[in-house]
Amino acid sequence: MDTRRKLERNDGGWLNLVSVADYADASVPTVRRWLRRGLLPASKLASGTWRIRRDDLEAFLQGKAVAPSASQDELS
Repeated sequence: MDTRRKLERNDGGWLNLVSVADYADASVPTVRRWLRRGLLPASKLASGTWRIRRDDLEAFLQGKAVAPSASQDELS
């Protein structure tokens, strides 16, 4: 099963860094850089794990502006 199909089945539409990197055909350090620069909205759990909404990733990859606060409080 390819990565895109796996993402379609993802619970609640939230992805981790590895899933985002696979989907975007990028490295995990590149995804972290996108997060640090505010290019891709994400939420950081108390455990330190990052979560990115699939919709935000799709918009980012399509070159659409994504509001930094779009997913910040949804995991709280």
